Amino acid sequence: MEKMKIKEVVEKLCSFGERQLEQNERAKEFIISLFEKEKINSTIFSFETEIPKFKNYGLFIDGVKVECLPTGLVSGKIRGNFNIISSLTSSQDFLYKENINFNPLCDSISKANFYFAPSLAVNRDLISVLCKAKVVEGFVDVEKVKFESESILVGNLKNPKNIVFSHFDSIGPGAIDNA
Repeated sequence: MEKMKIKEVVEKLCSFGERQLEQNERAKEFIISLFEKEKINSTIFSFETEIPKFKNYGLFIDGVKVECLPTGLVSGKIRGNFNIISSLTSSQDFLYKENINFNPLCDSISKANFYFAPSLAVNRDLISVLCKAKVVEGFVDVEKVKFESESILVGNLKNPKNIVFSHFDSIGPGAIDNA
């Protein structure tokens, strides 16, 4: 049997979309099946966590609803255009401040960072409109969902010489952290 190439593995993981809840389980089963095909022993470690479920969100600029995606892990309102930030800025500076964020290097809306405050991501093309706006109102409605997640441990678990950690869940589609 032919081994899957890294690109094929990444494409398959991305095909699951946002890897939370059922998609997280499907991704885990896919990864374990790869290990089984290669006769690599693995152990599952389960733990309880909470994940965000975005119930509702929106952004209005001078009364017009604009496209956005939620990046706030906390429900609440965003009033004004005071905290418009690049997602390339260290999120540590804005972790707990309501904000509207954008990725200056991405053509689409990018959820590169998540914040412990109400926040929304917009397309970079909207920034000049946002800066000139007289009234900016946004909101995020988030529900925390308890979830039993799992880690897949591989290798010598009793006396390891090296430990490598990775995760396969995501808040959004993609193959990198938070994507």
